[in-house]
Amino acid sequence: MSSTTALPRILAVAAAALLAAAALTPAPAAVALGNDPYFSVPFSSDLYVLDRGVAPNAVPSVRVATLEEWGGDGYPVPVTARARYKAYEWSADIYAEISFNDFVYAEHLTPAQWLRAGAPVPTRNTLIAGTVLLKYDTADDLIVVTPREELGASPRHTLDFAEWRRLGFPRPTLLPNRGYQKLSWSPVITEMADLWRGVGAPIRFEDWAALGFPRPQVVARYPRDLFCATPLSPDILYVGPAYPEGIVLTYEQWRAAGSPTPKLFC
Repeated sequence: MSSTTALPRILAVAAAALLAAAALTPAPAAVALGNDPYFSVPFSSDLYVLDRGVAPNAVPSVRVATLEEWGGDGYPVPVTARARYKAYEWSADIYAEISFNDFVYAEHLTPAQWLRAGAPVPTRNTLIAGTVLLKYDTADDLIVVTPREELGASPRHTLDFAEWRRLGFPRPTLLPNRGYQKLSWSPVITEMADLWRGVGAPIRFEDWAALGFPRPQVVARYPRDLFCATPLSPDILYVGPAYPEGIVLTYEQWRAAGSPTPKLFC
């Protein structure tokens, strides 16, 4: 997978904190023992803990506690975490959105976990905690990154306008100077890390599909691409993000690129 796929994990963690504005039930002080308590959830026999980290700006994370940890703390009575069940209209995936004190976390449920929770009917047409809507500079599309999709478990989904409206028009996370492009005379789609400087590389079809088929912007040229010629050959060699190793152009491709004057020995 390309480097772009690592970015949504950072964005998803930030979005989870923003989405934690729901009404939460504080843990009883007697159970907390000066720290966050152990939480029980309806869909699992595991106990969960909230790890806040030690750095001043550490982002909280949720993990399953070990029996040794629980015993080492004296087997405190777990707090029952509030759980709401949600799903998106385009997917069969069901999530449990769980409140751990002041932090909201969403976990994708297996069929067995869903049945253990009582087979609840999920709420739809509302954002699930940890979801991010991505908008690249190269298209108006809004691409949904759920917690499960952010981990690479399933392809992403591109919202249509009606779906966006039913979700309440949530604001997207903008990715300036990034996106996807393709030359008008080539089928190759490029993943662009820097649109202004023309920094990018071809993306494999399977990676593009996993990212939700982000719509590429069609261009005739990339910034700083090269058209090269030599005195001993009539060929024009193109070198750019779509063809970093170079490609010999046909006459039609050269014309579609705007008939640029090739440079010698570039």
